[in-house]
Amino acid sequence: MNRTIFESDHDLFRTSVREFVEREMSPNVHRWEEEGIVDKEVFRKAGRAGMLGMAVSEQYGGGGVDDFRFNAVIVEELMRGDAMGSGLYITLHNDVVHGGIHPGPKPGEDRSSTQDTAELFFDDVRVPLENLLGEEGRGFVHLMDNLSQERLSLTVGSIAHAQTAFDWKRTK
Repeated sequence: MNRTIFESDHDLFRTSVREFVEREMSPNVHRWEEEGIVDKEVFRKAGRAGMLGMAVSEQYGGGGVDDFRFNAVIVEELMRGDAMGSGLYITLHNDVVHGGIHPGPKPGEDRSSTQDTAELFFDDVRVPLENLLGEEGRGFVHLMDNLSQERLSLTVGSIAHAQTAFDWKRTK
């Protein structure tokens, strides 16, 4: 199928992401699943590779490119490399970014084996006025602003997963 949604910048980015997934993630997925957590260093490396915070302004260390198609490329390549469970937080980081939080106890077995899932608490978090993003007391509303993008990421992932399964079955 000839896809016309992506441009040459997306194709170059896809090559970079594919190489990253093949080098840094795919070889480690089984170990991460056994350990029940992804090594946090992979997220630092993903950041250095330009895969995190792409829509975040450059003045805050992001890429400054508000183009969801880059997120779609990441999702597709994580699926292709059988690393989506391990890489979910890369895409989630691009959809919803949080700071100044601490995790609560890990939940039981109701989670993916490599996702560092926990309830989050914002106890006694003080944000100086100059660092406030959005309006005070409207954090949930601001979070909801990005919910549709997060859902779109999940949809792209599901389609990419189906395509990967189809390609795998076709070659067997």
